[in-house]
Amino acid sequence: MARDLSVVLEREQDTLRKHLQCSDAQWESLLRLTAHCWERENEESRDERVRTFALACGYAAARERGLEALTAVLTGERLEQPAEPRIWLEALPVPPLKREGNTRLDLALGSVALRKETESGIEMENVKHPWVCMVELKWLSDISPDTRYLCHRNQLLRVIENALCFQKNGRYAERVFVTLVTPAFLQSAPVRSRLYHYKYEEYSSDKRAILWDLMGTCRTEEHRHEAGWYYPPSMPERIETLTLRWVTHDDLYEHLPDSSILADVREFWMLAQKAMPSF
Repeated sequence: MARDLSVVLEREQDTLRKHLQCSDAQWESLLRLTAHCWERENEESRDERVRTFALACGYAAARERGLEALTAVLTGERLEQPAEPRIWLEALPVPPLKREGNTRLDLALGSVALRKETESGIEMENVKHPWVCMVELKWLSDISPDTRYLCHRNQLLRVIENALCFQKNGRYAERVFVTLVTPAFLQSAPVRSRLYHYKYEEYSSDKRAILWDLMGTCRTEEHRHEAGWYYPPSMPERIETLTLRWVTHDDLYEHLPDSSILADVREFWMLAQKAMPSF
């Protein structure tokens, strides 16, 4: 039963964690959150972390085939997978600005490796043709219009900058994807009720808007330059590598490949849908 999804995931963790990368503490925390998500239906059942965790496990359970399917939905392309493909959950890339804290990514895929002496820190894997996809998943919440460090720096822009700066010793990803995931009804709504709708349309219609926002919010801030990590010398060139995507939770659940936990994850999704408020 979907209400016992945490039990199913714990039972299958040896298989799941071969293709799902997170720290032991994160895994235990997410299992607990999933186990108790039905106790307060108006809150935890709609928690974005639970939905993201369930989705990631659903694809990880299908192993390499699952990673290929997830990549196709999130990027819209069939991309060459790493030698050991993984879904990176709540990973932390190096902050592009010196005084800014880490951005915690909902999901990351592609040429990604664990930074030394960290449990969740990531860097680019040094391969021939590196690519990265960083994912921002939203359920009912909006993107933050600011961050704690810079009051004019929206959350989507911050993820985009992290993706464009993703590197290994000054070498950057050749292909960069930033994918926004939201409920279908918010993507198609005639009335735009979320900031991310406006910013996504603005950035995808003219990539120069990204550059303008980066310049406007970070003019006086010091870019990170340290041994083995260098802020891109030409951000306009980096922006040309960027593909922005917007897909829905429905897209992701519909494309879940067959696995030992497919029925459980789908039932969880259906019950979570029923717990959603009416609009």
